[in-house]
Amino acid sequence: MVESTVFGDRRPQMQKYDVEVLRSWQETPTTHAVQVRKPKDFDFKPGQFAVVRVNTGDGEEARPLSIASSPLRDHLEFATKDSGSPFKETLHAMEPGETLSIQGPAGGFVYKEDENEPIIMLSGGIGITPLKSIIEYVVDKDIDREIDLAYSNSTREEIAFMDRLEELEEEHDNIHVDYFITREPHTGVPEEYKTGRIEARMLKKDRIWNEDAIYYICGPPQMVDSMVHMLEEEGIPDEQIRTEQFSGY
Repeated sequence: MVESTVFGDRRPQMQKYDVEVLRSWQETPTTHAVQVRKPKDFDFKPGQFAVVRVNTGDGEEARPLSIASSPLRDHLEFATKDSGSPFKETLHAMEPGETLSIQGPAGGFVYKEDENEPIIMLSGGIGITPLKSIIEYVVDKDIDREIDLAYSNSTREEIAFMDRLEELEEEHDNIHVDYFITREPHTGVPEEYKTGRIEARMLKKDRIWNEDAIYYICGPPQMVDSMVHMLEEEGIPDEQIRTEQFSGY
């Protein structure tokens, strides 16, 4: 199993870039997204992260954030959950034309070019960011590889990048997305959504299951651990499981 923790204690030496903010928007009621211009020599693999630095007024603060866009685009996207921290408040308040700093790229939770097995993605909340990067890259390169995404959120309004995911699914036959809603009454959730947490029986029922697939799991630690345990109980080998935990979730 390939494990990665974005908010780990050790950070590699990485090149620093000053980048221009292009867009800043409220993606969901509790998720904010920022788009910046990508430096010409910033070469990253889909799934990696960058350390984002902002000046809060009390000094510089930095956080590692997964890149949510394809390496083939001319911009970088990041998204964070609102928490009221000085770092996030400053980042969210930035306007187009302003400048922030990034360092990177880094991280081993990546798409591998030399594989062709189907991919099954299990995501929770803001854990969608590196997975969106991978999906967009596969689409941008016109790679004929099946990707099934099971994306869990507490409510429908908390589904980040839903418009983009639906667009990708509609335009590409190899991309499939299923939404799991955990904290809304079953009677109030439309049929196209799944209710409850991601479970093996539900994945099998909806044919989001393949014993030969590569599994990418990203989200809060408890969710990631639960998904790994589920796959292990179902006999999925460790070498087919890739994980990324967002520790300060």
